[in-house]
Amino acid sequence: MSAVSGGRPDFSRRSPEELERDIAETRARLSQNVDGLSYKLSPAGISEEVRSTLGTTEELTVGAITGLSDALIGRTEGWGAQAGAFVRRYPVTTTLVGLGLAWLVMRSSGRR
Repeated sequence: MSAVSGGRPDFSRRSPEELERDIAETRARLSQNVDGLSYKLSPAGISEEVRSTLGTTEELTVGAITGLSDALIGRTEGWGAQAGAFVRRYPVTTTLVGLGLAWLVMRSSGRR
């Protein structure tokens, strides 16, 4: 490197060959940096970054399904027994609600 004078490099003490060598080295480093950035911003580079951060699609899917399944099982435990008890306790109400829902479904499908 050249001596710094007043916050600026002093190139007057360097030979043209040294300056050309520094320019070539700087150009090579800059080219490597641009190539690296180009790859990171390309679809392949972004995809690789996402995969390395999040994992593969299979890992994500299996993890999500397992988590969802566990959550649903936890929330629905006992619902079947509760529903059966409700139907046995209120058979007429349950029948009327079922008929009403069936009527709504039939009416809405007929308008299409």
